[in-house]
Amino acid sequence: MSNKKKRRRHKKQLRVDRLIALLVILAAMIAALFYGSSLLFHLLFPAKPAEETKAPSTATPIVTTTPDTQEQEEEHPELYDVNSILFCANKKHPLPDNYQPADLVYVNVTQTHGDTTLRKEAADSMVTMFQAAEADGVALVLGSGFRDQTYQTNLYNMYVSQSGQAYADSISSRPGYSEHQTGLAADIKAPDDGTFLDETFFNTPQGQWLYNNAYRFGWILRYPEGKEDITGYSYEPWHYRYVGIETATAMHNIDPNLTFEEYFNIEGGTYN
Repeated sequence: MSNKKKRRRHKKQLRVDRLIALLVILAAMIAALFYGSSLLFHLLFPAKPAEETKAPSTATPIVTTTPDTQEQEEEHPELYDVNSILFCANKKHPLPDNYQPADLVYVNVTQTHGDTTLRKEAADSMVTMFQAAEADGVALVLGSGFRDQTYQTNLYNMYVSQSGQAYADSISSRPGYSEHQTGLAADIKAPDDGTFLDETFFNTPQGQWLYNNAYRFGWILRYPEGKEDITGYSYEPWHYRYVGIETATAMHNIDPNLTFEEYFNIEGGTYN
């Protein structure tokens, strides 16, 4: 091969090598530019660390509960205060053993036994209520008021012996649970005995007047019809409980058949 041909081939090879080198340099520059851009992006906008996925706990949670009675006592301490007119007695709220109010007084109204007493505030209110009823042409008679624990024991045992405990529990309180023992409850009747302690009392002028007016003097129908599961007692349209005018009016405005248990959100129903 002549020298001239060798020089031409050599020059051609140099051009190829230069082109390859240029392509390599260009590829390196592009790669560096891409890497630099990526690095700059991550520096400016760092990725948030992935949240750790926690497996659900299989441990039993510790739950602190407060006894219902303690919650109720904290919310309505007056229900547990023997001096309060809202002092509660029902199948979930027993009274102190042999409890007797300190302010019992004779109720100066027409009454069956002639020696019936109530707490003074309730007694004064009853006198006013009976006078208002008389002014409307309705004669009321007080059939029963305060009963001590001994009296209630004898009464309850009599019902048990006559009709069994289940029936006795539906119409009478066990000793130490009677609302009559608070001195704030009364059984009211007509002058005749035909409807005394009978559901038909509701349809008498006396029953109707009390249902529509007793709240104005601070008294509520304690055991309304249809609320037996709530109160624990059969319907007693003659049994009224003194709670004060403010509470009685508030309850009446909600529903004349609202129970003490419903208004204060407390349990009744069955014995502990």
